Amino acid sequence: MTGEETLIAIAINMVLVVAVLLVILLNNNKDFAALIASRANILASQGDTLRLLDENHKLANLDSLTGVPNRRCFERQLREKLAEAQQSGKSIAVARIDIDNFKSVNEIFGQITGDQVMAEIARRIEQVKRDTTFLARLEGGTFALIMPEPTDTAAQQRCAEVIRGVFSQSFEMPLGTVRITASMGIAASRPGDTADSLYDHADYATWVAKREARGGAVLFTERHASELIKVRQMEQLLHSADLDNEIYILLQPQFDVAAGVTTGFEALARWRSPILGEVSPAEFIPMAERIGQICRITQIVLRKALEISATLPRGMRLSVNLSAHDIGSLAAIEQLVNLVKAYPRPCRLDFEITETAVMRDLRQANVSLLALLGLGARIALDDFGTGHSSLTHVQKLPLHRIKIDRSFVAEVTTDAASRAIIKTMVDLCRNLGISCVFEGIETEEQLEALVSLGGHVMQGYLFGRPMPVAKLESYLANEDSRRLSAAS
Repeated sequence: MTGEETLIAIAINMVLVVAVLLVILLNNNKDFAALIASRANILASQGDTLRLLDENHKLANLDSLTGVPNRRCFERQLREKLAEAQQSGKSIAVARIDIDNFKSVNEIFGQITGDQVMAEIARRIEQVKRDTTFLARLEGGTFALIMPEPTDTAAQQRCAEVIRGVFSQSFEMPLGTVRITASMGIAASRPGDTADSLYDHADYATWVAKREARGGAVLFTERHASELIKVRQMEQLLHSADLDNEIYILLQPQFDVAAGVTTGFEALARWRSPILGEVSPAEFIPMAERIGQICRITQIVLRKALEISATLPRGMRLSVNLSAHDIGSLAAIEQLVNLVKAYPRPCRLDFEITETAVMRDLRQANVSLLALLGLGARIALDDFGTGHSSLTHVQKLPLHRIKIDRSFVAEVTTDAASRAIIKTMVDLCRNLGISCVFEGIETEEQLEALVSLGGHVMQGYLFGRPMPVAKLESYLANEDSRRLSAAS
């Protein structure tokens, strides 16, 4: 045989030998077939396990709606990237992006459209951010960025401009055009920062942005660092304070100039801390909202207001302010309803809400306000004209009164546009059968201008500064004297 034929014969013999061995094994080892099948199953199971591990990783680290990393992944990345930067003598920056009033999108367009918009926001940010910038969705309408150097002021401002561009363009959805804004806080790391403190700085800057520059960006500065120390002290005191004794009420009269009588008072909450002294409501009210203490304060104010309202002459009412948190959930409004129900006398309260509070959840706001109406209370829309979609709120809410914001009153004697707007508001209220109150009247000239435009119920320093409850009796006695003098 040739060499090639020899090789073929050897190969055939080897195949025959292997075949014989397999037959022998199958006949003499009943577990051999099972062994082969078991090995195949193990390989398949390992594939399933790897796929399962991959799915678990995604669930643990990625946001299911947008596909970007979630809070857990963000927190881990922040710790790691900050440690790396500090070891190399560099810095990083964190940006917190909070979409303004996103609940209104779900309210108007529905949850599906809201989800589509959220996914589009993530997609847009992914497109415009630097490749080295880490993006995550923390919760709801909140995103965050971790940015490597450069992190100076100019770089932070560039980042803010880029993100602002994401929201400057509308979102075209199947059910309509959605327009939204976002408030943003940015903080660069400093020596000694931890991941928690760095995020806290960005969070505080976002809070400032929402209060002072809604729809814009605030960069965390040394001034904010000093403020934050005081803020944290105040937060701790709010949590631990004896607010039942430290919160008190001042009363500011509301005056009907046409009838020449006081029609009621607004109850204004004040805080006298034994440690901080008098704390401005402009400071402690937003803070209480931020840390979840505002409902507690509202309940204290409401209890005191119910007692005061019982001392007022017939026909006078007392106004109490409610926050978005007070009307934003069934549990919160039930507590207020139960307080009013427990009071034996008829309800003589007007509850004041702001447009901002309503916008958080219009449907729940309506449910809450109707519950209060059922107790005999009345509803007033405060700071009218400063929020969004004002006419929509006037139409949809069960209102008895609107309060025209002081910003219009301040310019009524000098600005023709302000006068035209006020005239339109007065006519609107008259046509809808809603009473109209003007806030912030300080001069006779303002009063005369408002009266000429049809206004007659006023509130401001011209008619009386906020006064202690102890002076209510003397104020009412003086008003009775004025009435008698006018009658004679």
